[in-house]
Amino acid sequence: MFSWRALGSPARRARARAEQGCAILCSAGGLHAIFVTLKEAGAPADVLRVCCKVLCALYKFDGKLVAVVARLQGGIKALVDAVRDHMHGADMRLLQWLLCALSDVSHTAPNATAVVDTLGVPIALATLLAHLRVAQILLPCLYILINVTRLAAHVPAVVQEGGVPAVLAAVLAHVESALLVRTGLLLLRAISLDGSSALSFAVDGAFRILLAVMHTHGANGEQLDLLRLASNVLWRLYLARHPSMGALVEAWAQHPLQAGGAAGGPLDGVDDDEQPVDEGIGGENSSSADDDDGGGGASVSAGAGARRRAPLR
Repeated sequence: MFSWRALGSPARRARARAEQGCAILCSAGGLHAIFVTLKEAGAPADVLRVCCKVLCALYKFDGKLVAVVARLQGGIKALVDAVRDHMHGADMRLLQWLLCALSDVSHTAPNATAVVDTLGVPIALATLLAHLRVAQILLPCLYILINVTRLAAHVPAVVQEGGVPAVLAAVLAHVESALLVRTGLLLLRAISLDGSSALSFAVDGAFRILLAVMHTHGANGEQLDLLRLASNVLWRLYLARHPSMGALVEAWAQHPLQAGGAAGGPLDGVDDDEQPVDEGIGGENSSSADDDDGGGGASVSAGAGARRRAPLR
């Protein structure tokens, strides 16, 4: 006979109950009901907030199932439309939950394509610019754009919609926030991998902002990853403006006088094929905004790392 005592600590028992509830919801058509509600015009804000909370919880339980159902049931378009409708509303908590849910379900390549097809990129950028000082809104917007730019074919769409100056503005507005700066740099690196897109923002303003990031976080030995990301983006922007330098560096790296014949250069240790996704973003990621009743920040498992979001105040 099953006994909850056998599960040990109260936290473990609560987690087991939550998983059991998620399994029941998935098998009883709960996902379909959520997306039907999201597609209803004029749904109350409280109902939408609860739907997004449950959707994020179900994504943590079975991300692949939620992603597939979201695409087949029109959930991507429903979330994009809901973000557009509440972009300028007073309920910041609801907007944060909507963006978090969209960032979760857009993690797969087909769903990221659906975001582009439903005009999710300009809506995410407009939301980012409308709430440039609110980090809790900026982060899920950046996560959505990172999901989109995993596919190189979508990078020009982000650039054409003014994504580069918007991301640079977000980084500059929160230059002291390591989490937000790291997320913005990951997105900029994804864009800089495309030569023509990198050339479009290889301007003095971008160089100054990246140098400001390096200056702000250079004295902190714990933020070496930020320096590496910023220098990587700077180098790619420089190569975009001076393409002949790339051939010169490659020739220098292959010179027989190089010790041991090892290739060297400014991009040593940087994998060109590496996905522009941080540990707290990629993999079978999951995210959720903080609970309304939670007083502090939340830490949510996301693949090998964790996505952290500060509470709205």
